[in-house]
Amino acid sequence: MTRISDPNIPRISLVQRLRAIDYRALFWPPPEEDADPCIEAEFGLQRVPGPYWLCVLVCGGFALFAQLVEFSLRGATLEDFLMMGRLPQRLAVPLVFVYLLVALPMLKAFSVQALEQLRPVVRISEVEYRAFMRRMICVDLRLDLLLMLVSTFTVVLLLAILRLPTPMGGGITYLPLTWWQAGTILLSYSLLGWLLLLLLYSSIRLGKGLGELARKPLTINVFDPTPLLPFGHLALRHSLTLVGLILVLIVPLGRPTEMIDYLVIAALSLGSLLSLILPLRGVHFQIRQAKTSVLRHVSDQFYRIQSDLVGDQRLDKTELEGLSKSAGDLDQLRRFILITPTWPFRNVYATTRAMLTAMSPLLYFLITELIRVYFLPFLTG
Repeated sequence: MTRISDPNIPRISLVQRLRAIDYRALFWPPPEEDADPCIEAEFGLQRVPGPYWLCVLVCGGFALFAQLVEFSLRGATLEDFLMMGRLPQRLAVPLVFVYLLVALPMLKAFSVQALEQLRPVVRISEVEYRAFMRRMICVDLRLDLLLMLVSTFTVVLLLAILRLPTPMGGGITYLPLTWWQAGTILLSYSLLGWLLLLLLYSSIRLGKGLGELARKPLTINVFDPTPLLPFGHLALRHSLTLVGLILVLIVPLGRPTEMIDYLVIAALSLGSLLSLILPLRGVHFQIRQAKTSVLRHVSDQFYRIQSDLVGDQRLDKTELEGLSKSAGDLDQLRRFILITPTWPFRNVYATTRAMLTAMSPLLYFLITELIRVYFLPFLTG
């Protein structure tokens, strides 16, 4: 069949068609119409234009250079800095830099995903739920700048005004008089303090918001905890972020040597455990209430079976078998309800693993101490 073109319709050339394509939308698609700009906004060093991975590499390299400058204040050389015996300690601050820069965006992205999954479970209005998400996730630019100013003021006060020793100088090095060396060290620790304050603020805000959300009316299914699992996953990811920071500090710096170090490790481990448990108390309470209600109904069914058995003395064999089967089914159902978890995890074993994971810094320290005190002397005779 021959196609007849309409002479009144102008023909569009291939070049015109290519020019009409919005190539920017292909690589940078516009946000959805219902997307919240506050939730989608970036924070911290994500606001810096350019690829974020490049920003992470630059900050990590700058932190490493700052440590080299601080170490050179002792009169040491680059070869001394790269000695394998002390190299992990020299890399502690750069590792914390990189860890914080990677962990903060990941925590926010995971929080947004988990909160979107929890939306059908929480029985509140859409407006109230979005307000919760904004309070838990959004970081205003003014707050970013305020935390940066607080960190800079604290570092300058401690190192430049009060003339305290530099943190990684072993207590014998102080801020130098050379402007570029002093500026490098001050900027490095100011950025590190800013990232730590961002993590602290994000952790407090996320834990507080999750705890408030967990106390809202929830749709509870005592037979299947799957819809509530994002509560547990989010609290566990929140706790794991703190655990990772503790381990990044403990492993390179080595075994504690003073009592204050032991107390700090114990306090931080307790803090990571509380950051897992405290936000989930509301979910735990509502699950227990739902289980109690279901068990009460099962008990009423048992009472009906008892009433039928006692009230009618002329039950035949078929009726007795029916009552026996009903009682057996109810007993199996009750056993299943009793073993279901009261925390938003898959089962009791998953709950135990989550709590042990939150206490992993303290467990790591205890295991290494037991090996050092008891196992190594046994091997060496």
